[in-house]
Amino acid sequence: MSSSTGSSVVGVIAAAGRATRLAPLPCSKELMPIGVHREPAELRGRPKVVSQYLLERMRAGGARRIFFVVRSGKFDIAEYYGDGSRLGLSIAYLMMNEPWGPPFSAARATPVRRGRDQCCSDFRTS
Repeated sequence: MSSSTGSSVVGVIAAAGRATRLAPLPCSKELMPIGVHREPAELRGRPKVVSQYLLERMRAGGARRIFFVVRSGKFDIAEYYGDGSRLGLSIAYLMMNEPWGPPFSAARATPVRRGRDQCCSDFRTS
């Protein structure tokens, strides 16, 4: 089965954790800058956030539809990425009440996967 974007791979990013071992942070840990853009030229040298590396890898692996599983207080991720179009992706956000861990976060995406292959990642802080 193919998605409307032509890919049968769906990416799921578990991003609902509280990052208590890294706290206090000025933003969600997924948006911490850890490198710089090399391309395109207009972004060269500007900070690149950690989750963008993951999104680029998922895109290279065939995923065009990505789901961030987030909780209240993590809305800065949606504000940063929006619908994903600037990265050539379709990004959606799934809300959960409590961060119960990566397996629960991945399971949260089950109703929207509709039989597609799923690649998952979480942002572990230890």
